[in-house]
Amino acid sequence: MGSPQRQAVLAALALRPGRAVSLAQLVDAVWGQELPAGPAATIRTYAWQLRKSFEGDPSAPGVLLSAGDGYRLAVSASAVDALRAESLAGQAARARTAGRPEEARGLLADALDLWHGQPLSGVPGPFAHGQRARLEELRLALLEERLELDLLLGEAPSALPGLVELTVTHPLRERPHALLMRALCGTGRRPEALTVFAAYRARLAEELGVDPGAQLTQLHLGILRGDLAPAPRPEPAERGPAGPRPLNLPATARRWLVPAQRPGPPSARRPVRPPAQLPAPPADFTGREDAASRLSALLTGGERPAPAIVLVNGMAGIGKTALALRVAHRVRAAYPDGQLYADLAGLSRTPADPAATLAAFLTALGVAPGAVPPGLDDRSRLLRSELDGRRVLLVLDDVRDAAQLRPLLPGSASCGVVVTSRTGLGGLPLTGRIALDVFRPEESLALLGAVAGPARIPAEHEDALAVAEACGHLPLAVRIAAERIAARPNRTIGDLAGRLADEGRRLRELRLDGLTLEAAFQAGYRQLSADQARALRVLAAMTSPDASDLSLVSDVSLVAAATVLDMARDTAEDLLESLVDAALLRSPRAGRYRLHSLVRCFALHRAAEDGGTDTDGLGRLLCLPVAG
Repeated sequence: MGSPQRQAVLAALALRPGRAVSLAQLVDAVWGQELPAGPAATIRTYAWQLRKSFEGDPSAPGVLLSAGDGYRLAVSASAVDALRAESLAGQAARARTAGRPEEARGLLADALDLWHGQPLSGVPGPFAHGQRARLEELRLALLEERLELDLLLGEAPSALPGLVELTVTHPLRERPHALLMRALCGTGRRPEALTVFAAYRARLAEELGVDPGAQLTQLHLGILRGDLAPAPRPEPAERGPAGPRPLNLPATARRWLVPAQRPGPPSARRPVRPPAQLPAPPADFTGREDAASRLSALLTGGERPAPAIVLVNGMAGIGKTALALRVAHRVRAAYPDGQLYADLAGLSRTPADPAATLAAFLTALGVAPGAVPPGLDDRSRLLRSELDGRRVLLVLDDVRDAAQLRPLLPGSASCGVVVTSRTGLGGLPLTGRIALDVFRPEESLALLGAVAGPARIPAEHEDALAVAEACGHLPLAVRIAAERIAARPNRTIGDLAGRLADEGRRLRELRLDGLTLEAAFQAGYRQLSADQARALRVLAAMTSPDASDLSLVSDVSLVAAATVLDMARDTAEDLLESLVDAALLRSPRAGRYRLHSLVRCFALHRAAEDGGTDTDGLGRLLCLPVAG
């Protein structure tokens, strides 16, 4: 199949048989963020070369077909061994649920025989990287299921070597340890089963600081009580809820599964579809390509020792939630066991209670409401148990602080978490941090065009740029301005640009149907101490806008700020840095501080309402030597 990149194109098509794959999807699959020159033309070259490899007449293809601006591989799922394995897994699930464990075990063995080393070995690109991780997880799930059927069929001795190997190669995976404990008890080696549990619990505590899940803990208690005995060989018969449990497989195989309960007492669980709680992203999302690509890569990277937890932070209105939702939808195929979403309202007057959020997540995952524990810590532990081995994406929006977030984090490396917050949330096990800045001018104009109509921007380019500058290239402000332009088609963009040029009325103009920048800034301002709020107002009075670019304001030195605030330099620096942490102030370099132009407007408005500026402090500033 030629070069590794050509193989990556084929892999992206083969794992979506019969479906159109756009040119953009293929480019992203092969190169991700590191694009070569002319990627679209290169993809078309690879497609032509692939056609020459397996088409009788490449000019009249019957297998690799054009579809829109991309391609479609016209083959059935049975032609792709990875999809055949998933189909066999579905057949095995039905056989086991119908009380035919021997047939199920044979089907699982057939599926496992389709693996020959690492899937897509040597194939580059983000798509192949993610598929390698997915197919390895599928292989492990099938192997665990087959070994469990060995135990169910009374063949614990033959299952022991495979289970020992599995626990050694995957020392943090809980299910193989549970199966090994059952196999040891089934062969009369109860003390060794207890030793397996003790060693696993010690490893979890040392490496992750967590306890074993609820199911393994219950199994341990059963062994201590002597309740565990070898499972009897089942008779072929239809099984009710108390019969053998269904396959514990990734959701990519669940389109073949019949509805059934997960493990646990019938009253504690209820059958549910994988949760899909993500709100829709903005339909006219624009820009942020670098940030979106980086966030996607962090969430879909290969093997990792812990869950991917990525923080998206920045000032109010910077577009954190829009980016998080855009990427969450983009990578949802990598999290087939569901997507959970919560708005934690971190800067509102009543932030979300993490205990209530946990209860909502647990019920979405299938835990009956009456089985949700009452305490925060117990709910947090149960969430980690429920997510263990599942590939679930959590989007936790507008987080107040680490204390609100920490109980909601999964422990399983198969999960991903996107966190949005205005603060930096120190002290958390983050995989990556994406700090958003304001739009570039071309991104602002693109958003104006996407909302107000692309034809209007070239015709009124200078006025559109003036509007974007008056908005400080802040995405929320640009969107509000674009909505106002779209709502008044008979007015020119210059009309709005003229009104926004007046700094005193700018925030009043940036309002639309209850959406205001003032409310976004006020939420953060309420969290400030009296000293922080005063410092913000004073800095606003010390700065001035740039007449040539309304999005820019002058910056302030630490010496000048300390003088006006009438405090020691170290004390002033701590105070100003706390405003940087609160995303209300920026520090372009050490010892210099700058307000966003719209934050300055807000702070001046607050100063007028809260009693004016500190004129004595400004007088002290005038007495500074010029070098200061």
